[in-house]
Amino acid sequence: MDRIHPWWKMWWKLTLPPLMKLFGWKLCQNWLSAKTNLHHTGMSIDPTCSICAKYVESLSHALWTCDKVKTVWKLMPCYKLIKDSRGNSMMDLLVEFQQKLAKEEFEDVIKVLWAIWENRNRQWNHFPYMSGPRLLDWVFSSYPNSDCRENQNNQTSAPAAHHDRWLAPLRVFFVYTVMLLSILL
Repeated sequence: MDRIHPWWKMWWKLTLPPLMKLFGWKLCQNWLSAKTNLHHTGMSIDPTCSICAKYVESLSHALWTCDKVKTVWKLMPCYKLIKDSRGNSMMDLLVEFQQKLAKEEFEDVIKVLWAIWENRNRQWNHFPYMSGPRLLDWVFSSYPNSDCRENQNNQTSAPAAHHDRWLAPLRVFFVYTVMLLSILL
């Protein structure tokens, strides 16, 4: 209990969007709907990972140990600091990541975990999903302010380019908006 309180105090002070903080909290509690969790509740579902089709899909597999997910992680410069991390749970992994990384790098890791989970859900629900580089571009352009990316290491970033014409939003945002509106209405 003595170590839990400071962890959550640190967690809720992270400069992340609330939805990512909530995602991480659910992740630490093992409350996300990984196939093993759904199977454990009695749902008749094949617990095999639909991304790699090799192993049972636990949260740690879906977000960290799956070979297909590793290709995304290997694109992150801070991966070299955490690549040997092993844990019995996502909570164990997150604690280890937090100990090995600077605050900004740790926040980037949370963003990538969230993006991988969102992408996994899109694939599972037969929506368009993104490849590794596109996924990282999307999450870091949508949620900037970080130092863990290769081209921002200890450099001041240039101001955003001004566009003279309207740019259409990414299809991802349109799909989420339509899905949200259909739920609310």
